[in-house]
Amino acid sequence: MTQRQPKEGSESGKPSKLPGRHRGDCDFPPEGWGMSECLIATINPPGAIRLGTVGKPLPGVQLTLASDGELLMRGPTVMKGYRNNPAKTAEAIDPGGWLRTGDLATIDSDGYVTITGRKKELIINSAGKNISPANIQSAVLAASPLIAHVVAIGDRRPYITALAVLDPDTTALFAAQHAIPGPAPAVLAAHPAVREAVAAAVGTANGRLSRVEQIKQFAILPVFWEPGGDEITPTMKLKRQAITAKYADTIESLYAAAGQPERIDRPGSAGAGVEGADLTTAEIAGHPQAESSRLLPRSHPPLFTIRR
Repeated sequence: MTQRQPKEGSESGKPSKLPGRHRGDCDFPPEGWGMSECLIATINPPGAIRLGTVGKPLPGVQLTLASDGELLMRGPTVMKGYRNNPAKTAEAIDPGGWLRTGDLATIDSDGYVTITGRKKELIINSAGKNISPANIQSAVLAASPLIAHVVAIGDRRPYITALAVLDPDTTALFAAQHAIPGPAPAVLAAHPAVREAVAAAVGTANGRLSRVEQIKQFAILPVFWEPGGDEITPTMKLKRQAITAKYADTIESLYAAAGQPERIDRPGSAGAGVEGADLTTAEIAGHPQAESSRLLPRSHPPLFTIRR
């Protein structure tokens, strides 16, 4: 059994919205980390819980980071190996006894560990830069309760884009508060108030991310995702390969839209204005608010451009 925090590190659920906070007591079980190959290895110590982390190593446990950020663990609870599979054992445990966990992590100066993603899910962009999608996704999810799922895209691409899926419960409440007719996901995804709120969340997330991690465009999908469906497992993990295949046209439209050279002006500025009526994109130019529009075909979900 593996327990990881933030949950989005294994591409599931939402992270704590108070990363880095200290709490001396709590009314919920402390977060820890472990896996079947080594049992529980870290836990948040009572009286010194730090939200957003999986705590500190247990006595006898050694942790370090590989050059690519992978968490390595050594200690008495590490397995001896996989039964009758020496080749797989050699892949998992190096000659020095360090278990390659497959998790990407950071370790702060106090020894608290934060899981940031899975090594196998790393995005390698067209410039060869390694990027953790979980870090990007967690930042967006923490910025708005309206968003249930985010999928960062960018493998072999020049920059990051994202697919966003709305949360049916919080958006239903949002719809009632904003007099949006009906809770249908297609209606919600296209509504300006929802689009502006999601755009603001992406802008907030971008402010916390490095430049190479920042989302340049995103689309709100006009559907809700159900556990066990095409996109997420029963335990809420993203089926990344299935998602990128199913929404390939939408992903391509995000990069095609961003590649268009036309100028986009803020409303009220010289040259501002729109042509035609099929407008489904909002632009953010240096501020996390929807400011102007771009022509895009109705066949795609609402697309958004983030420009600094």
